[in-house]
Amino acid sequence: TDLEQGGSSENRRKRLLFRAQRRGFKEVDLIFGAWADANLARLNEIEMDQFEALLTAKDQDVYAWLRGAQDVPPEHDNPVFAGLKAVCQQQSPRWKRALAATNGAMDEAVGKMYVAKYFPAEDKARILKMVADINGKYLTGAGLTMDARNSVTCETCHHGLAKPRTLRNALGGALDAKGVDSAVALYRELRTRYYGTAAYDLSESALLGVANDASRANKTPAALALLKLNLEFYEKSAGTYSAMANISLAGNDTASAIAALKKAIELQPNNPQAQGLLTRLTTKPPQTR
Repeated sequence: TDLEQGGSSENRRKRLLFRAQRRGFKEVDLIFGAWADANLARLNEIEMDQFEALLTAKDQDVYAWLRGAQDVPPEHDNPVFAGLKAVCQQQSPRWKRALAATNGAMDEAVGKMYVAKYFPAEDKARILKMVADINGKYLTGAGLTMDARNSVTCETCHHGLAKPRTLRNALGGALDAKGVDSAVALYRELRTRYYGTAAYDLSESALLGVANDASRANKTPAALALLKLNLEFYEKSAGTYSAMANISLAGNDTASAIAALKKAIELQPNNPQAQGLLTRLTTKPPQTR
């Protein structure tokens, strides 16, 4: 690690940013570079381990995982990957998203023809300007920060809701306004009403992003409560246990972090990040005379 080599977390962040922007695969460079530029400064050591592991994976494999062409391996299915995938979805041209939705039923040329016919360039330009105005002017005017929770993307608008919003935005708002019990109740309500539809992302990794937001806002008990809620629906989620370890460790609860890591490794034995962290936490430092 950087610390073992006499470096620092800040130096490590600089090296990771450099690598993220210069992988040599243009599409992946854009995704990794944009995400790293926006998020590296606030990552902890565990999250940097997860990001570095993705940087060492093959470009073609990573791009296939990000586009959903292949399932992401369990050892990389974590909040860092979820953030990269969100960037990929935001950057992906609309005709490619439409093409992916057909699950291979139409080829790329047909997708382009569809966009050319039904989405004239002037309409797309108008929509993009509207989104830019919302994120660049109106969010700040309303006292909101343009971050992953509040910014408007295609994911925000295309789900057929009367009030377009992401799960992250909905639960984050409930947590800020009325506390974690309100956020938990809202998740149960939304899951009962919308599960199986495209209205909200109710996948295994969705609550991890909300929990990470809570943890960064120093709401550790709320973050852990959200992760425990996730385990009710995804009881074999190694990623959730890894996130619990991460957040417990940030709260100086080493015992809970160790217990969560052991469970994560039980569910996912080939998780090098969890194994490495568990080793560091359970290895006694050498005694000096």
